[in-house]
Amino acid sequence: MKKSSIFLNSLSKYRKSSTPKTTEPPKKVQRVEVELQITQSVGELLNQGTEVDENDYFDIFLNKEGNPSDKQAGFLMNEDFSVTGTIPPHKSDIEDKLANPTFSWRLQRSLDKTVLENERTRLILAGLTKYNDLLVPQRSVSDLKHDRVALSIHIMNHVLRSRDLVLDNSNKIAESKVDLELRDQGYARCSVLLLTTTRHQGLLWIEALSKVTPRLKSVIAHKKFRQQFTGETETDMSRKPADYRKYFAGNRDDSFIMGIKVEGFSESSPGMRLKLFATNSEADIFICSPLGLVKAAEREPLTFLSSLNMIVCDQCHFMYNQNWAHLTQVMSMSCTAPDDPPAGFDLMRLREYFITDEIKKHCQLVCLSSCTFPLLKGMFRSNAQSHMGQMTIKRNMPYGLTRVRALGLSSLAFKIQRFTTPNLKEVSEARQQYFMKYVLEHIRSSFERVLIVASDYFEFVQLRRKMNQEIIEFEVVNEYSPLQEIGDVRHLFYDGKLPLLLTTTRFHFYHRYRIRGPQCIVLLSPPKDGLYFQEYCQFFEKDGGTVIVLASKYDRQSLSVCFGPDVAGKVISSKRDTFLLNV
Repeated sequence: MKKSSIFLNSLSKYRKSSTPKTTEPPKKVQRVEVELQITQSVGELLNQGTEVDENDYFDIFLNKEGNPSDKQAGFLMNEDFSVTGTIPPHKSDIEDKLANPTFSWRLQRSLDKTVLENERTRLILAGLTKYNDLLVPQRSVSDLKHDRVALSIHIMNHVLRSRDLVLDNSNKIAESKVDLELRDQGYARCSVLLLTTTRHQGLLWIEALSKVTPRLKSVIAHKKFRQQFTGETETDMSRKPADYRKYFAGNRDDSFIMGIKVEGFSESSPGMRLKLFATNSEADIFICSPLGLVKAAEREPLTFLSSLNMIVCDQCHFMYNQNWAHLTQVMSMSCTAPDDPPAGFDLMRLREYFITDEIKKHCQLVCLSSCTFPLLKGMFRSNAQSHMGQMTIKRNMPYGLTRVRALGLSSLAFKIQRFTTPNLKEVSEARQQYFMKYVLEHIRSSFERVLIVASDYFEFVQLRRKMNQEIIEFEVVNEYSPLQEIGDVRHLFYDGKLPLLLTTTRFHFYHRYRIRGPQCIVLLSPPKDGLYFQEYCQFFEKDGGTVIVLASKYDRQSLSVCFGPDVAGKVISSKRDTFLLNV
């Protein structure tokens, strides 16, 4: 029997031996899932470098019948879901929430109410206060700052209320002459895990938390923090898209872990302090990258992951391009009982749901991403187990084809070729076989310069091996290629000296180069982000070109992002395998 099983068994025996209390039978928890539809114009999305007027698209909500309503949200009903509820999008509603006991009195006194003037901040904060799991896909660059503010308020409120409860109960126990059963703790002190992508993004989160900390007096180890988390951007990004400049600014190191302890709860304290680089046993919040957390877990057991009440995954689309396996590994390690109780663990004050192994039902999961993709939905559905239900806030984003039309690229032709695969595990191999058998010879004979984009690095390696076996003249660039090699290959391709160029979607994500000169672009799978589909189409010169997209029945969501749900439905359900579209 594992140590964790022995530990939990001892806890269960302890609980059974305690004097039972007469209580009412627990009420059945009702789970609610809300989907808020938010519209945004094409022109705003194509000009993401400027601030978008939030009032243009945050007023429209849908009720159960799908009709516009001012404040009533539309509920997606399942048999286990309840029926009613509203999401307050107005400033006065959020201020009412700040004034009630669900918010820390410290925040009520010190929070700058001007942060609530932004509609996006109020909307996200309204979706967080009930501790339901929250999925926020399809957000734009202008949303990043406002989302950080809303989440920082929610995180700081949770930490302040948790610590105030523990300290008040400690005083009660010290003053009481009888034994009190006050269950207010977990296995460890840390209750919030914030996952982000780079050190610069971690810096932005810590700055946001500092701004909402009540009566902040000082930040301990701030100089050391600035030395490790700041840094100039290595390359000139003036010609890069707005989202690239936001995500890749500053220090790009993607392996870090930072513990934060909130101090100064005493009434005699002149102010509160944030202690950075706090140890595993004393930190209230951990801000780290998935890779940094996985590396730390290899060195020592991370007991602070056992008592989380909130997990925030920021920029999930970025994590997908880093290494999605790291995020899934972190999720599997979280909210599980430790093998051994940590030092300072108080069994008498352990919350009931830790004993019954229902930790995940009391842990709020928040996932934020610029696009929706199947792995994100799957991860969210498998880990979102909060007893308060799940909520999705999403925007009606224009499809990739709509973006292309808005740019006036009218001389492009699109060809969607559907292939069959027996199951999901063999889809990548079936995709490559279809390309080698039906597509490769056609593009070699019809076009002088062809750009081939593999969906991931593993597919890139396998396809490169197959093309080498066929003794085909081609060149490759990927996310690991040296900058000098990338520049040379781009020039050769533009000059017409390379007939085939093989690359990956991760290469485009990390560099966002415009590869000029292709007459045909072959996308081995539809892009998951409509913005990338638009940028691929901008590779062509004024005389236009052809885009060939390979898709299976498992690519329906990505096809919807690129061409719209109507086209995606026809491609998947039709008896034909080839579909032609013009802008």
